[in-house]
Amino acid sequence: MKPGKIRITASVLFEGEQMPVSGVIEFESKPADHTLIYNEKEAALIPLSTQSADKAVKVKSAEDIAREQKQSAENALRLKEVEKQQADFGEQR
Repeated sequence: MKPGKIRITASVLFEGEQMPVSGVIEFESKPADHTLIYNEKEAALIPLSTQSADKAVKVKSAEDIAREQKQSAENALRLKEVEKQQADFGEQR
């Protein structure tokens, strides 16, 4: 109902070492030009957090996402090094 910045973070539920990195998208909403159909009582029934298998989903901080991105970049560098070593030894096709 209130225009402003909206920030959405997406990440996998069950984390592992070889997982996709969390993503963040941010955009700005604008005020509506027309009358909105909205019922506060109905909106109050909508849960504000996601539950999965009786466990609360952990909200990741900006530091957590930065750490994931750094780990992903380090893994990519290691992979490039292994590819280079394989090419040097004639193992790559």
